[in-house]
Amino acid sequence: MDHKAKKAFGQHFLKDMDVVRQTVATLPEPGNFTVVEIGPGRGVLTAPLLERYGERFYAVEVDDDLIPILQAQFPQLGNRLVHQDFLKFKWDALPTGDIIVVGNFPYNISSQILFQILEHQDRVVQVTGMFQKEVGVRVISGPGKKDYGILSVLLAAWYQMGLICHIPPQSFSPPPKVDSVVINLKRNERQTLPCNPIVFKQVVKAAFNQRRKMLRNSLSGFQPSDEALAMDYFTRRPEQMSLEDFFAVTLLLEKK
Repeated sequence: MDHKAKKAFGQHFLKDMDVVRQTVATLPEPGNFTVVEIGPGRGVLTAPLLERYGERFYAVEVDDDLIPILQAQFPQLGNRLVHQDFLKFKWDALPTGDIIVVGNFPYNISSQILFQILEHQDRVVQVTGMFQKEVGVRVISGPGKKDYGILSVLLAAWYQMGLICHIPPQSFSPPPKVDSVVINLKRNERQTLPCNPIVFKQVVKAAFNQRRKMLRNSLSGFQPSDEALAMDYFTRRPEQMSLEDFFAVTLLLEKK
């Protein structure tokens, strides 16, 4: 297979079969859900996923040159091989019910993929993906850590998150200049947030966009009341705030 990786798509093709096995091992036995692979590339992860999930498996690939290769390799996929940019993917084209998302995510859009997942958290029950180490660690970081950020909080509202394994550059072709990780997100029991979800997202983004400032300054645009400003939360910086703390601050800002 002589397809050359394209920098424009952030392509680094996985070739380490041990990582493939560890990734597939995180996924449940076939059931009443659909599995979607993002960026199947040369198909190293596609093969075991298709074998395991059959007609409940879809693959989304943006690269024009890879589509005929994948069609020849996996003819049984048929129209379940979707030639599209995942960020423009039509989720309603999938069967109804729960969705599991998996893949060696293109590093140049991996954060955008996670924001897309958040848009569909009511259906996406699990995500297992390969990320640049810096991004993956940031996603699963908790309060008090320097990597803790916007995605850490927004995803923690809906998912339990953990690290599966570290991946060295030589596990890919061509090898990236960075280390990678596989992380796993599993949907928690929460059905609704205890605050307005739109305001919550705005609060988290505003706080971390000025992460060196105390919340009384970074959230001043929300015009918090004197009662709210008297609370301890507003003397903290965002990395000192737990998920529950952000819920509480959002509720305070909603009351004004």
